[in-house]
Amino acid sequence: MVVVIGVLGLILQSVLAYYILFRRLVRPISSLARHFGALRPLPAATNPVLEEALKERNELGLLAQRLESQRVRNERTLDELEDRVAERTQELEIANQAKSDFLANMSHEIRTPLNGILGLAQVIQMKARSREVQEQARMIHESGETLTGLLNDILDMSKIEAGKLDLAPTATDIRADLQDLRGLLKGSADAKGLYLEFEIAEDVPQTMIVDALRVRQCVTNLLSNAIKFTRSGGVRLVARCAESERCETGHTGIMEISVSDTGMGIEPRDLERLFSPFTQASADVARTHGGTGLGLAITRSLAEMMGGSVTARSIPGEGSTFTLRFQGTCLDEISPEVPVSNPAALADAPEFAPLRDKRLLLVEDNFINRQVASAFLAPLGGELDMAENGEEALQRLRDADFDLILMDVRMPVKDGLETTREIRAMETGLADIAIVALTANAADADARACREAGMDAYASKPLAPATLYQAMLEAWQAAQSRKA
Repeated sequence: MVVVIGVLGLILQSVLAYYILFRRLVRPISSLARHFGALRPLPAATNPVLEEALKERNELGLLAQRLESQRVRNERTLDELEDRVAERTQELEIANQAKSDFLANMSHEIRTPLNGILGLAQVIQMKARSREVQEQARMIHESGETLTGLLNDILDMSKIEAGKLDLAPTATDIRADLQDLRGLLKGSADAKGLYLEFEIAEDVPQTMIVDALRVRQCVTNLLSNAIKFTRSGGVRLVARCAESERCETGHTGIMEISVSDTGMGIEPRDLERLFSPFTQASADVARTHGGTGLGLAITRSLAEMMGGSVTARSIPGEGSTFTLRFQGTCLDEISPEVPVSNPAALADAPEFAPLRDKRLLLVEDNFINRQVASAFLAPLGGELDMAENGEEALQRLRDADFDLILMDVRMPVKDGLETTREIRAMETGLADIAIVALTANAADADARACREAGMDAYASKPLAPATLYQAMLEAWQAAQSRKA
């Protein structure tokens, strides 16, 4: 009996001790661990178990109070950090917007005189009888194109950094595009006494759905660099399908284009650095050859956007090889031919027949730009009237009938967007007239602003005859659809 009573007493004492330890120690410590282990814990008083512990005067109560005090300090610090991050983010957004505004303004200011340089150079080429004058005009045009390319590189880099550069895949005759690039760059290679060889493998499809403009930009960057940094020997391009079994009609194939040169080569430590913006192999290279150092950075970014990559290998003193890879859907059909750039030939093309013998109103404040546009439009026949701002344009529309308006966007007195909105608000038949935006602003936001104002098409400066005619045709067809 004594043993039984003793055992029962021990069991009762153990249960009582466990209950006291669990309630007074284990449960509060577990609650403390769970509560303060959260990323951003709530006040301890919201937990009934911890609320009791906070009132205790023992070690457990002191621990709970210390943890709660630390929580309050952490909460205050996190709030301050979040406020600072929000402030810095806002400052960065303001700075980024200021940079975008600056680039947009600079683009407009540079493109306006460029439009005159390139346009008048083309006009001189068309009208000059002397071969020497034609050659000089060609060189002026090429220099202007180079400057345009530099400007586009800076704008592209800005768009890439902002994540606002979009691709526009279309059916492209990839073989013809590569051959066109050979013809375009052969003169530069010949001038330095270099050979320029192209090898296009049989497995390269006739047509691929890719962004042709960006592919040409990437390959041109690689070829131009190879020619620039090669003094003797030459440059060789090899195009092939990286995975032949996938380069079939309807499948997504991976194109691989390698550009090899016999130039100076690049030190291994400098290879990866070349793909950083505004970076060249060395200061000596920058001084000797010039350039912005944006070409390879843009090429890599574009390749990655097209599901590919750009890699480089080089042996100093022997040459370098840059390899571009990108994805595209393979087709058997041949893409439509690119229209010619000569205004007279364009005016005779069947697709532009609706533009002939029309009465046009050109609204442009820059005298040189008016001369360029007039020269491009002359082969279409018809009549051309001009206005220097939106107010004059509205007066011309009240006095005479027109078939199509070419409207500059930035003008004094009244700009093109406001003028277009007023035209669209008219209650007469003029509200449906075709309107083409002409602007030196190259950003996508500017194109959207033109569309929202009521313009039917968009042509960016420097103007190219084919681009101008295509925009006019698009606007004309849109106007006819509204009237139907």
